[in-house]
Amino acid sequence: MCDFWVRVRLNKMSVEDIKLAIERWLKENSAEQYCVDLDLLIGRYWKTVGLHDLTRLQIEDPQLHSKIICVEDRVRREHQDRHHCRE
Repeated sequence: MCDFWVRVRLNKMSVEDIKLAIERWLKENSAEQYCVDLDLLIGRYWKTVGLHDLTRLQIEDPQLHSKIICVEDRVRREHQDRHHCRE
């Protein structure tokens, strides 16, 4: 599956803009209301926008992969600060 245009778009976006897009998507998909596996939801987000193989991305575009990891870390930090799930 070709993710060329997704990569182009993500490369042009700032880390903050990508983070905001993920947070908007999480909110629309009820992550704000439930204690769910955030990593699973972030993975679903990438698939939803058309980025299906992060392992391949790491090899083919390490700079974009690093940017994505940075964004994911920021989303996780902010999500943890706002949500305290009890088991």
